[in-house]
Amino acid sequence: MQSCCNSKPDRYCEGVDAAIALGVGLVAGVRHAADPDHLLAVLQLARPGTNALTASKTALSWGLGHSVTIMGLGAVLVSTGASLPEGAAVAAQLAVAVMLVALAVRSAKPSSAVNVERRAAVVGLIHGAAGAGGATVLALSATTSPSVAMLSLALMCLGTMGAMVGLTFGLIAGSARVTTRLLDGAVTLSRVLAVALAAAIAWSALSSLLPEARTASWSVYE
Repeated sequence: MQSCCNSKPDRYCEGVDAAIALGVGLVAGVRHAADPDHLLAVLQLARPGTNALTASKTALSWGLGHSVTIMGLGAVLVSTGASLPEGAAVAAQLAVAVMLVALAVRSAKPSSAVNVERRAAVVGLIHGAAGAGGATVLALSATTSPSVAMLSLALMCLGTMGAMVGLTFGLIAGSARVTTRLLDGAVTLSRVLAVALAAAIAWSALSSLLPEARTASWSVYE
């Protein structure tokens, strides 16, 4: 990022630039939580009709797993100045696609709260791996300071986690107000959408490997 104003002291400009970078991270993180693959995955785990607080714990577990890989991979990419290898990015996207299908199939099976939270953490880890490359590029595009870039990534993670908990709580709490028939229909629809989105993600990831179809791969941070 260029200096904010040549007539101001360097320290002032650096502070403004850092504040902008941190703001970008927080806003991007909050928006990131609303991505369809994230919402559909968490809703397969925190099924409508369950306790809203229990569902929020599931969303929090997802957010913690998501943060671990975002921060871990982000630290490597920021410190080395490298980008996530294309093969690794494609593999992560394919893992997200497979996971969405698996969650849609398993969502009808009962499971203990502890198992659901553990599963949510693993799902979050996979989502974090898929988004780490884009998140790091966004952070580095907003600042030239590695330390500020890492703080920006941390705020992304906090924003994503907080927004996901809030969204999940609201959706699950709201589901208690609808009829059982409508609720069952919504659950079935979420499974169908999860499978359809998984197919779209897999197609986009695989298409990016074909020279004649090398368009921008589907990215959760675009």
